[in-house]
Amino acid sequence: MDARTTILDRLKGRLERSAASKESLAAMRAEVNGRLSDPPVHPLPARARCAGEERVSLFVRMAAEAKAETERIASHALLPERLSPLLRERGLNEGLLAADEPLLAALPWEQAGIALRHGRAGEATRASLALASAGVAETGSLLLVATPESPMSIHLLSDLHIVLLSLSRLFGTMEEALAHVRQETQGLPSAAMFVTGPSRTADIEQQMQLGAHGPRELRVYLSEGE
Repeated sequence: MDARTTILDRLKGRLERSAASKESLAAMRAEVNGRLSDPPVHPLPARARCAGEERVSLFVRMAAEAKAETERIASHALLPERLSPLLRERGLNEGLLAADEPLLAALPWEQAGIALRHGRAGEATRASLALASAGVAETGSLLLVATPESPMSIHLLSDLHIVLLSLSRLFGTMEEALAHVRQETQGLPSAAMFVTGPSRTADIEQQMQLGAHGPRELRVYLSEGE
């Protein structure tokens, strides 16, 4: 008997579930799979039941309350042009760490004087760029998903995190955003998180400090088109 089997058998024993009860385990597995494939719909907050410009305005307002900066652009292609002055001013236009996504790679970075690089972020990473899987208007949050092209470190380790969010992926609630990701990925991703504003803590003397456990600055570009 290997270590994995030993550990699982001990857990089953503590839960008073017989290791020999294959029918019982199969029934529980089917129940869990059923809830994952068709999750229950819970009551939705009234303020999240909005659409169009009202939904966008709610997202911008809630993101601002969380200290995130937002800017609307007419299309994805305008992102390099909008980022260029900011990155040049901070000396970040050479070697901006970006998720290795085809959508980002196709944008006119060279024309804007910005050079991208790919890989994982580290403690010395000053800025990073990624795509949001979804946005949540109710809380001004972003749903960020880890993939081989966009490792979770890109979202967590840089001082400045830049995120491109398509307005077609802006939902009213977290439940709706998660349902979209489940449908798009045919299940749950290996890792996902909701991010609301830059990282912060007030653990020390109740003084708010930004960048405690992640980026100290979050900039979200809301794209109206592809």
